[in-house]
Amino acid sequence: MKEIKSKVVLIVDNNPMSIFLLRRFISREKIEVISTKDGLEAVNMCEKYPKIGLVIMDIELPVMNGIEATRKIKEFRKDLPVILHSPYTEYKEAAAKCDCDEFIKETINEKMIHDLLKKYLE
Repeated sequence: MKEIKSKVVLIVDNNPMSIFLLRRFISREKIEVISTKDGLEAVNMCEKYPKIGLVIMDIELPVMNGIEATRKIKEFRKDLPVILHSPYTEYKEAAAKCDCDEFIKETINEKMIHDLLKKYLE
């Protein structure tokens, strides 16, 4: 794998098990992982930390959902890749309209995460 441009990935999910698994998969790539549990905090973190190079965000979040958070993030960081995920395919159309870079239907696995990191951070 080529050198990764950014070594910070923001995980946004209110499910502790999802955060744990994503952290585990990503940390094997020697990439720094930060996380939050709601969309509003994700927007604030993306404003404050320019080193964030990728956001992996659940759609169903407290305070502000992932679709609205993605819209807000893209207003000030158009080039920041945001990947939305959900177990529900009915969110796919809404995800496409909010300028997310990709929508993935759970279940997320290690190979999928490796491929996403390679695609968006190399």
